Amino acid sequence: MKIFGIGLSKTGTKSLMTATEMLGFRSKHFPREEDFGRFDAFADTSVTVQFERLDRLFPGSKFIYTVRAMEPWLESCARHFAKDARTERARSIRRDLYRTILFDERLFREASKRHEAAVEAHFAGRGDLLTLDICGGDGWGKLCRFVGGERPSAEFPRVRKAPDLGPYCTE
Repeated sequence: MKIFGIGLSKTGTKSLMTATEMLGFRSKHFPREEDFGRFDAFADTSVTVQFERLDRLFPGSKFIYTVRAMEPWLESCARHFAKDARTERARSIRRDLYRTILFDERLFREASKRHEAAVEAHFAGRGDLLTLDICGGDGWGKLCRFVGGERPSAEFPRVRKAPDLGPYCTE
């Protein structure tokens, strides 16, 4: 079984990959094509832009849609996307998802709504999608019920870059 995190940037994708590692899955954040054969769990925009394709390629997989409240998400994106991406691959993915390389509030709002609608339409009536709001406090209970595995004794990981963010706000 493969696990694909299909949330947008800044929705807890690194926290999700850390959590799946703690559950025993070989996990890769921002994977490349060759990584899909070597790892079990994947997340970030390189997965998000192709979730429908990955669903066809890996039948029986589980999909986790990480979400975040709109305003904190936009604030985090404004900080993160204020600088240009380092690689052409990352710039291409940004264009595909957000229709821009640098932060634009209107385009990011539209991208969020567009992605949510695509995820809901694709997985309608299926049981292989979990919506997980890590920033809102979702954690081990929902994740372990969905992917199986025993709940670790450690707290659910909340990986963030900025130290001044709140306890449930993943950068």
